[in-house]
Amino acid sequence: MTTWLRFYTEALNDRKVQELSGDYFKSWVNLLCLAGMNDGQIKSAADAAFALRTTEMKAKVTVAYLAGRGLLDPVEGGYFAPHNWSRRQYKSDTSNDRVARYREKQRNGDRNVTGNVTDTLHVTPPDTDTDTDTESEKKETRARRALLLAPGWPSDYAEKFWNAYPNKVGKAHALAKLKRVAKSGKAAFEVLMGALAIYANKTDDRPFCNPATWITQERWTDEPATPIGGQRGSLLAATDRIVGRLHELNRPLRGHDATMAVMGHFADQIAAQREREGQDEAKRLEGPNDFPQAA
Repeated sequence: MTTWLRFYTEALNDRKVQELSGDYFKSWVNLLCLAGMNDGQIKSAADAAFALRTTEMKAKVTVAYLAGRGLLDPVEGGYFAPHNWSRRQYKSDTSNDRVARYREKQRNGDRNVTGNVTDTLHVTPPDTDTDTDTESEKKETRARRALLLAPGWPSDYAEKFWNAYPNKVGKAHALAKLKRVAKSGKAAFEVLMGALAIYANKTDDRPFCNPATWITQERWTDEPATPIGGQRGSLLAATDRIVGRLHELNRPLRGHDATMAVMGHFADQIAAQREREGQDEAKRLEGPNDFPQAA
């Protein structure tokens, strides 16, 4: 069955929408279509992945980013829904409803019924409020515009990144590149910092690359072949944790809280891995207990 949704022309001047990259804008529209086919909800990460024609991990990262920008809201008992869906996508009647009312009036002998059926009933009134943000959200938006940072990026993002990066070389060059990412919103801050936590605690013996290289190559999108703590797809696990926190708080998780949640997740993983490695090493040093008896 073909369905449709309302797309408002004010999206042309909505900074939250217009500051999206081309790929994120397309993803947002695809998710609107998906919600339109599912009573206003994005029911699962798997559904989102199919709608975006991507992997489930990348779909979760995209959903978390759009939620951080205030374009998606967590749904109690579900996954996510487009922001303000029920007010903007109000249910209107169909031609069948109008015909049924017309025939009912005829049966009741209503002489005022005209020959054509043109009345329209809106089950929910149209939304005439073009700005539904709270006052605190408006203040946050104004402050963010002054800093020219994408939503979710804290004002001290550079300090947080530099403190976490293990190979501290070429600071000015690296932070200049990071600033471009922070302004463009190419990556959500919590996703980038979560990926950096994986990289900073890698267990292989390969040298760390320069921070500017890490940013230029968009290494936060890496999917390491060697898992940390014996679990493949650690970035996916981190994203699950972010999404879980979004549902717990019923609001987008931004900035410092999200970063600490992701880094705490990996700290626990790494501690458990090192404990297992220590136990294995102790067993190896003990050696066999049975020695051959002298003749």
